[in-house]
Amino acid sequence: MPAEPGEGVNEREPVVASVVPAPPTSAVSPAGRPLRRGGVALITNGAATGLLGLAYWVVAARLYGQTAVGENASLVSAMLTVSGLAQLNYTRSLSSLIPRARERAGLLVGRVYLVVGVASLVAGAVLAAVLPSLSSRFGFLHPADLVIPGFALAVVLWSIFTLEDTVLASTRKSSVVPIENIAFGAAKLLLLYLLARVGFGDLNIFASWVLPLVVIVVPINLFAFRRALPEMAQLPAEVVKVPGRWVRQDFAGYMLWLAGTSPLPFLVLAVLGPKPSASFYIPLTVATAIDVVSLNVGNAITAEVSRNRGQVDRHAARFVVGFWLLVLVGSVVLVFVAPTLLQIFGHRYRSGSGVVLRMLLAVSAARSAMFIHNALARAAGKGRRILVVQAIAAVLTLSIGLGTMTHLGVKGMATGWLAGSILAGVVAARWVIPAVLPNLGRSARRTPRHARRSSVAS
Repeated sequence: MPAEPGEGVNEREPVVASVVPAPPTSAVSPAGRPLRRGGVALITNGAATGLLGLAYWVVAARLYGQTAVGENASLVSAMLTVSGLAQLNYTRSLSSLIPRARERAGLLVGRVYLVVGVASLVAGAVLAAVLPSLSSRFGFLHPADLVIPGFALAVVLWSIFTLEDTVLASTRKSSVVPIENIAFGAAKLLLLYLLARVGFGDLNIFASWVLPLVVIVVPINLFAFRRALPEMAQLPAEVVKVPGRWVRQDFAGYMLWLAGTSPLPFLVLAVLGPKPSASFYIPLTVATAIDVVSLNVGNAITAEVSRNRGQVDRHAARFVVGFWLLVLVGSVVLVFVAPTLLQIFGHRYRSGSGVVLRMLLAVSAARSAMFIHNALARAAGKGRRILVVQAIAAVLTLSIGLGTMTHLGVKGMATGWLAGSILAGVVAARWVIPAVLPNLGRSARRTPRHARRSSVAS
């Protein structure tokens, strides 16, 4: 369970309650130039990461058989799932906690890294130890004396690597995120090819995914602690006290989101086998690349709106609408070119995978609305609404997906994703639209004082 805002920093005086005197609203407004600049950097990061990720799995599909791709993809999925659990939702909640922590943000982030690191190590070791006994399909995880500590360390590295992006986005250093992720994407792609040439073993794909993290995590965190976090403490901000229960509600919502997303390839492998898992994982990777962009941009939105008392001003409203329209247009284009896109993976992924990819991409705009809602609700401390939206998406995805997969194959899991995303997106839009649209044409200088103090999600 994540800590309350400020826990571990000063338990008698929670960080979330600190209020920093602010200059006029036009100066404090978080959503002007900093949000646009950060948003552009994170969108660029998403596009570059998506292209490199696509290239990675194209090369993997060409160099390795479908069984090897399915097994390693499921292992990557298992690593992402257990890492997501061990992150305790700090990947999202830090974007609201860091601006409130101010000069104590470094201590807060250090404590989070320690807690998440220990949780990742333990959870990773346990999962690697029990997987082969759960199903014979995981018999490729051998020898145990190498796989268990190796997988555990991989989970730790991935957890810290993921948290880095939130720290950078929350401290207005989003421009570093594309550099970091492009370096990671290029390194794992190169390593994938080299390991195939030397015949490293059955876990070539997984090893190429993890090993580049070793040389990326350290320099990025040195930059974060020595420069990004200290400079963030000097930024103008006006934050408000919000009930601490939003952290617990946000955490519960995050666990539901995680359950309805990360383990899906793992579940397909367990029910249908490695080849169907590969046929599902490739489309899911393409579709979730858009999710990653929305999640990262959402962190920037949360951090900036938190500095403005949770208020969506004209600049934030315009940015939110513009970004959502960009996702809508991009997903429509990808739906039309989906079969052509899958051709580059080889003939084994052309048939059923094309339909699955279109089903997953068709709801990208709905999922983006869900992530935008969560970002704004997080800035305003409205955790219950996050919990509701995430519960809808996860419950429908898993219940429909698992219930129809034995009859429809991978299309059954895609059907669950489709239904859960649509309904969750509609509910999210019901709360986002009244908060955003009225502020599109409003001047920040003319915003009434009482309106500036009101919550976006109230």
